[in-house]
Amino acid sequence: MISQVAIIDYPLLSIRGVSDDISRGQAATVENLKKFIKTLSHFKINHYYLVYMQDMFKFEKYPDIGKGRGAYSKAEIKDLFAYAKKHFVELIPIFQTIGHWDNVLHNEKYWQYGEFPGSNSLNIANDKIYEMLGGMIKDLSEVFKSEYFHIGADESWDVGKGASKEYVDKIGIGNAYLKHYKKIYEIVKSHGYKKIIIYHDILYKYREVLEGLPK
Repeated sequence: MISQVAIIDYPLLSIRGVSDDISRGQAATVENLKKFIKTLSHFKINHYYLVYMQDMFKFEKYPDIGKGRGAYSKAEIKDLFAYAKKHFVELIPIFQTIGHWDNVLHNEKYWQYGEFPGSNSLNIANDKIYEMLGGMIKDLSEVFKSEYFHIGADESWDVGKGASKEYVDKIGIGNAYLKHYKKIYEIVKSHGYKKIIIYHDILYKYREVLEGLPK
């Protein structure tokens, strides 16, 4: 029998996250997400990312986005965020702001925002996308009360291959990405988010993007 023992148990990393892709047709119920959050908390996971919210959230101005796919309402996310906080887990949206838009851009109503009908990517030469993205980010900010916001921005394979080709050819694809990311940065910051997360693949490929982003 051990009469005295000291257990030292603490995580070495300040951010310990799990990314859950809910956008492939397998959206879980809120109750099941809560069970998962409780398990994450048990293992000291403190960040839980929901992927990809651009078509898995019931946006006020765009009610047809996510329809029939299990999109979550503001009330459901508000409830889930409070539950996660109670278990020391921060619920963070991954909201794609350029690529991974094919589920939306297959809809003829949204063709005007894409490189071409059914495109993977938004047309970054079209200023109208920023009004749409701004409204959607505003909706998310009302229930995702984290200091973090993930703007996605990876795997935007169609940029410069359709409607934005002339624009991208003129200023260069790296600069085109940089201008877009800066606009998204300002939109997200305007809604109170202090720390913005982005995937790295485009940053790694185009040096001007990495060097030009706000630090």
